Amino acid sequence: MARYNRIVQVRLLSFTRTILTIGTLAALTGTAAAQPPSPAPAKGYLLITGGATQAPDYQRFIGNGRGKNARIVVIPTASVTKPTDQATLETQYCTGPKSPFAAVPCTVIHTTDRTVADSADFVAPLATATGVWIEGGRVPHWVGSPTPTSTPRTLKELFKVLDRGGAIGGGSAARLFRAPTWCEARPIPTTTPS
Repeated sequence: MARYNRIVQVRLLSFTRTILTIGTLAALTGTAAAQPPSPAPAKGYLLITGGATQAPDYQRFIGNGRGKNARIVVIPTASVTKPTDQATLETQYCTGPKSPFAAVPCTVIHTTDRTVADSADFVAPLATATGVWIEGGRVPHWVGSPTPTSTPRTLKELFKVLDRGGAIGGGSAARLFRAPTWCEARPIPTTTPS
């Protein structure tokens, strides 16, 4: 009988936690629904994979970025762990045999210098991009350090890509482009694909 009472108490405690969680989520959802919609772009796509990006993810991203007419810019900052020259990055992400973007025009922009990242020359490729892939990698490369996607000029150009109906995608640490810096700059509602 004592064992039965213990099981009932544990189940009651679990049930209470579940009800409290559901109530909290319902309250939060109701609050969020009552707020006015955010100024999201009328066009554009976000494709956030969460890591271990597969070939179909890249294909979908290229399709959202105008398919065979896509012009892709790759920002690999989170995955670059040692000084790497531009030619090596271009081969790895754009022209090499294992590159997911070898079939479309592609360029790489990478720096860890905030001044460079906020310069007109650095963001110039974004002005004609139909897709920007923010490569995943190590979160510490993004948190607490200047990154190309956190400068005002770069953010402005990234939003222009979306406004033109382009795509922004990435995996792993790249999901941070959906984090506070971006949300403060211009909130984007998150939707799930059907």
